[in-house]
Amino acid sequence: MASVVEYKGLRAGYHCGYCDSKEGKASCGADLYNFSLQNLTRRF
Repeated sequence: MASVVEYKGLRAGYHCGYCDSKEGKASCGADLYNFSLQNLTRRF
């Protein structure tokens, strides 16, 4: 079975709970499907 990574892109301009800035947080995300532990350690 093939492993799939779905890149979610950049999300920016929302409240940061750490510094309490109204628009100071940015993050990138991905969803992983059908990943075994071996696939994860090899890729990351």
